Amino acid sequence: MIVDTAATYVTVRPDVFDQLDIALIRKALLVTASEQAQAPLGRVDKVTVGTRCSVANVHVISIPLPAALPAEWLLGASFLLNFRVSLDYHSENLDLTTK
Repeated sequence: MIVDTAATYVTVRPDVFDQLDIALIRKALLVTASEQAQAPLGRVDKVTVGTRCSVANVHVISIPLPAALPAEWLLGASFLLNFRVSLDYHSENLDLTTK
């Protein structure tokens, strides 16, 4: 999983969306640096990061991610907005604190 503070939603590849059997809620409009597109939007029961950071009923979109990307997920705002997020580039530490 890669933290993407600019992403509105948790994002997964289409094959992961299908493997998790995520039900389609609607199509979501996405605006990226290079285009506008629509993507399937669903919801998962829970997303957990680490051992103590969980969020229920998280919106998830499905888009193809670059093959060279070393992850199947992008951790976006539909999860992150539930926490105070602290990122220390020097120590490569991400800290999620409940609000």
